[in-house]
Amino acid sequence: MKNALFALLVAIPTALITWIVARGAYERPLGECQAAAKTTNVAPTNEVTAKAEPEVESDPDERLSDFVEKPLEGFTITDEVVLYGRSGLFEYINGGAPLYIDRNFRKLVAAEMKSNGGGDLTCDIYDMRTPSDAKSIFDAENSTNVTTANFGDAARTGSLSLVFRKGQYYVKLTAYDTKAEATLPNLARVLLTRME
Repeated sequence: MKNALFALLVAIPTALITWIVARGAYERPLGECQAAAKTTNVAPTNEVTAKAEPEVESDPDERLSDFVEKPLEGFTITDEVVLYGRSGLFEYINGGAPLYIDRNFRKLVAAEMKSNGGGDLTCDIYDMRTPSDAKSIFDAENSTNVTTANFGDAARTGSLSLVFRKGQYYVKLTAYDTKAEATLPNLARVLLTRME
């Protein structure tokens, strides 16, 4: 009696598991799917139930890189576009990283460029996670030798530079010569259009 009860207790769960696995692997024949589609006006599929694809948010790193990797009207990338995280930031801005990290820094995309007019410049776009964090770093890096400019949420120009913030982004454009300096407002406009 004990042996029969034991065999039954082992057989029932095994049979149940086998049935569940087999049922899950079952695909309806295409003919059945087409017949169901005719009555429901749904395109035939070989799946038992069609699942809606979840909306995928764009990758924030990809979005950040796209600001400069896609062709920029009037500018050419002259070196590899680099995406920096927290550890790379220490190497890139030697000593200045804590100021950014304390203000919720996420990533930086850096690109060396040449304007079509011949001047060389650097474009640094910092993703600070939130507009208030971008404002915080913008305010912290203020200097006395700058002029307020009308770009993005706030901007200022200095000798060979244009700095602005838009949403969660803090952007520093640095020219190496006066030819490039004259093109900084054009580059800022192109970047702002991409940030919309």
